[in-house]
Amino acid sequence: MSDRDLNRAAEQRAAQIGWRKRAPGMSQASRTMDEHLRQMSEHASVLDKRLRRHGEESGDWHRKWDDPSRMG
Repeated sequence: MSDRDLNRAAEQRAAQIGWRKRAPGMSQASRTMDEHLRQMSEHASVLDKRLRRHGEESGDWHRKWDDPSRMG
């Protein structure tokens, strides 16, 4: 297998696992910001799930307590 074929195979494997090749000129500040934004995105996803679950629980509570048939 030629070097070109080996490099192409390596790039395809990297793409399959979601690895992004960084530009050689990418500064440390850019890499730090990239990592910070990735972490913020993960935290936002977790928060969205918690808020969705809370909204469902709150809705259940309101349906239970706002039920006119409970009024005697």
